[in-house]
Amino acid sequence: MAEPAKGGARVWVVDDDRAVRFVLATALREAGHEVTAFDSAQAALDALRHNVPALIFVHGKVSFGHIAAGYAGMLLLGATTLAIGTFASSLTENPFFAVILSFVFVVLLELAWPVGQIADPPLQELLSYAALHTKHFHSFQRGLVKLSDVVFYLSLIYLSLLAATKVLQNRRFR
Repeated sequence: MAEPAKGGARVWVVDDDRAVRFVLATALREAGHEVTAFDSAQAALDALRHNVPALIFVHGKVSFGHIAAGYAGMLLLGATTLAIGTFASSLTENPFFAVILSFVFVVLLELAWPVGQIADPPLQELLSYAALHTKHFHSFQRGLVKLSDVVFYLSLIYLSLLAATKVLQNRRFR
């Protein structure tokens, strides 16, 4: 992709009307801008989806460490949510109710943050710490892997799977 003329910018024109798209693109090119025209929002979004990762590496300040930390955080958050869902599923034999119960558990953990912000100090710290995403995921988003956040997620995974195992063992021996 060629660099735009000095002072020009890369501009995407999105319009479903071919004549309007042509006029806008021509005027912007004459003004010294690099223009890419799309006939639909979906086409522009598809191009954006394919170009953004490359643009970040070329023009951004994102290192592979930032990306690895983000993926590690997503992996831990996803594994924690799945473990909580496994525990909820062990509590009932109805799959639909298990999904609802999983959702309730995850929402309660996420609501711990706003509730903790209005609580008094001893309870405030405890509830804020229990927030699944708000408290522990932001460091991963910034490219930091904090041991305390990793331990939090791994502890929730372990406790959820342990509780699911105990519930299922108890059910088997009944």
